[in-house]
Amino acid sequence: MDPDIFKNLAKVGKQFSETIQKTALFNEQLYKALEQTRENALRLQEMVAPVIKQFEGTKNWLSKLDKAGLTPNLGDSRSHRKVKSYERLLKMGYAIFWIPRAEVVDKLLDAKNESSRKKVILKHKKEILEDCSEALSGITSRNLKNVKEHLEAAINSMMAENYRSAQSTSAIAFDAMLDNIIDVSSLTHHRH
Repeated sequence: MDPDIFKNLAKVGKQFSETIQKTALFNEQLYKALEQTRENALRLQEMVAPVIKQFEGTKNWLSKLDKAGLTPNLGDSRSHRKVKSYERLLKMGYAIFWIPRAEVVDKLLDAKNESSRKKVILKHKKEILEDCSEALSGITSRNLKNVKEHLEAAINSMMAENYRSAQSTSAIAFDAMLDNIIDVSSLTHHRH
C-alpha cells in the first residue's frame, strides 16, 4: 500500500474537521442572527398590534357610522338595505364613507364590474377631489396639521394632473400620520 494514501487521508480528514468547525461557527452565527431577527419581529409585532386592532374594528365602526347616519356623503340614497353592497365595495378597496358624494357612491354601486367602477372614478375625479378637500377643511386638530397640509398639496397636485407629485406628497402624509401613531425611535435596536 502506498504511504501517501495515509498522508492524503489525514490531510482530507483535517480539512473535513476544519470545514465542520467552520460550519458549526457559521451555524452559531446564523442562529444568533435568526434569534435577533425573531426578537425584533416580536417587538415590532407588539408595537403594531394596537394599530392592527384599530383597523380590525374599522368595518364594524363604519357600519355603525352608517346606521347612525354619520356619513353625510351618502345623502338621501343611504339605505340599510345597501349595507352588503357598501361592504362589497369596501372589500374591493373603494372607500365610500364620508367621500365621495352620494351620486358617485350610487354609480359605484350600480357598476357591474371593476372596469366600470374605474370609469366612474375617472369620470368623477374632480368631484371626488373636491369632496376630499371639503372633508379636510373640517380638520382643525393641531396634531394633524402636517398631515392635512400634505394631503391638501396632494389633492392640488391631482387636480393639476401632476400625478407623481400627488403620489409622493400622499406618501409623505401617510408617513406623517404614522409618526403620530408609532414611536419610530422604539423600532431601532441598539446593540450592546
